[in-house]
Amino acid sequence: MTKRWIFASALALLLIAQVEAKNTRALCGGFMPPNDLRIPVGATFMGELTGVTEKQFNDILDRMEKLYRSEIEDERKASFVVERKWVGDIVNAYATQTDGGKTWSIHMFGGLARAQGMTEDGFAAVACHEVGHHLGGAPKFSDTGKGSPIWGTVEGEADYYAMLKCLRRYFERDDNEKILAAMKLDPRSVKSCNEQFTNRQDALICMRAAEAGIVLGKVLQKLGGDRPVSLGTPDASKANGIYELHPRAQCRLDTYYSASVCVVPVWERRSDADVKSGACHDKKLTARGLRPRCWYNPRT
Repeated sequence: MTKRWIFASALALLLIAQVEAKNTRALCGGFMPPNDLRIPVGATFMGELTGVTEKQFNDILDRMEKLYRSEIEDERKASFVVERKWVGDIVNAYATQTDGGKTWSIHMFGGLARAQGMTEDGFAAVACHEVGHHLGGAPKFSDTGKGSPIWGTVEGEADYYAMLKCLRRYFERDDNEKILAAMKLDPRSVKSCNEQFTNRQDALICMRAAEAGIVLGKVLQKLGGDRPVSLGTPDASKANGIYELHPRAQCRLDTYYSASVCVVPVWERRSDADVKSGACHDKKLTARGLRPRCWYNPRT
């Protein structure tokens, strides 16, 4: 693990200070652990601009805001706020609930959007991860010790939700055949998606989500200094129970892939109490889509 991945307490304190003033119920640590990385506007790699453009950044967040406003505001009775911080060079994103739980926000930074290797679909998946902290359901972060449970879905489950529910909705009206024709797809995901889904559109969305997961896995690996990741090298480790914080890059890629190939319909909602609701959980029927044991290994 490199210096660049070490927790930066100053940044953590800054983020907490920014939201405590708004009566925040809880703060999730971010898409990545707090870090000291910075990617300013105009950053280049080998002479080329990196990541997504400002227009793509805003288009993605416009679409995400439209996609979830009704569910959060009409059904959950909370305001949905998408904070756009394109100029911000922080390499992260995070979610908050403020005003006594009446305002649900996702905070998106240009620093992460500009990361080397980031794509439009990859950044959409980051936004989906942050939405997942609000809507991803169980398992939730543990009790604070003060009698009130933290509202947020744990990191691994937010990753799972991003591909299982959010990106499927985000992609459903696109010409996915045309979009995928311009991509170089991993043959393992193409094979699995075609085997899992008999409906062509569902199979295409599965492939596109898996590709977004590969993008994020590689971005996380580069930023965090982890070993190279791929669909062919799954994380063989087993968590002791449910690991609530950020898994390593390979484990997160495994989660993205499992969620992409899970056959549970997108319209089956997640529950804040039942980990089985709206997710793959049966080893016989939905084994390919199970949450990876590298972060999800409950004792019962």
